[in-house]
Amino acid sequence: MSASETPSPQSGFAFDGAIVDVDETLPDQPHHPSAVVLIDLIDEIVPVIVQASVLTDKLPLLCAGRPVRVGGTFEKYEGRTHRVATQLRLLSTGN
Repeated sequence: MSASETPSPQSGFAFDGAIVDVDETLPDQPHHPSAVVLIDLIDEIVPVIVQASVLTDKLPLLCAGRPVRVGGTFEKYEGRTHRVATQLRLLSTGN
């Protein structure tokens, strides 16, 4: 867990960061097919799985450099821990 992440009481996460890239989950990842948003947390790049129900109509607005606030839960899947978003909020770009 990154120093800039804030753990929640329910073993979750919440953080603000900038989008580095948007991709799709692989067939062996949980919630496939879903988007994977790579977020820059200053000291590391963190992949977050974002399901269509959370993305709603935001997918076209996700681009490199866009600031976001994301929160969710940690899920164990085939021995690995994945961050799965339960909320995604686009932040103002200041323009």
